[in-house]
Amino acid sequence: MACKGHVSSFFMGCIYIVRSHCFWYYTATTALCSVIHKWYDKDFDIPIYKTFLSAYKTQFKKSNALGFVLVLVALFLYMDLQISQDIIQSFYFHALILIISFLCSITAIYLFPIFVRYNLTFFSYFKQSLFIALARPMETIAILVSFVLLYFVFSFVPVLFVFAGSSLIATPMVWFAYRACLHVEEKKVHIGETKTVKN
Repeated sequence: MACKGHVSSFFMGCIYIVRSHCFWYYTATTALCSVIHKWYDKDFDIPIYKTFLSAYKTQFKKSNALGFVLVLVALFLYMDLQISQDIIQSFYFHALILIISFLCSITAIYLFPIFVRYNLTFFSYFKQSLFIALARPMETIAILVSFVLLYFVFSFVPVLFVFAGSSLIATPMVWFAYRACLHVEEKKVHIGETKTVKN
């Protein structure tokens, strides 16, 4: 089973590199998250390439639109930070921008796992991502810690990042996001609220 997992990670990494280098980075990210999410939610024996390609084709427009919004927000915050540092030079304003940047970062972390799980309106994906990130702080911290640990692993073994980096990064991210969603859904069921989960 362990050997199969390593082969799957390598295979998904290769698919991801080929697809994402054709400019459509966010569609490839969505497809990768979709495969991993189905592993946890349904079965580890799903056809990897078929599932990846299906998600890539069906979510092409919306996933790129989500990515485009992320890029715009990131550019806007970067310019604000530069203006704050070079012109305004206010500690409070700079701190505010940093806090907003952090909230946007954790929203971005959850965005694609949320996107492959729920059927929501476009901007509701951002709202739901931020809500779950704040509602489940332990899972959010766990994702950030996994990123730090993987950074050190890739620093020592760079070739690992080249061939399996995408799947190794996405696997713990989707896992903890998936667990966070389950906990939130469980609480919402108790108070009579539901979200539409994708099949």
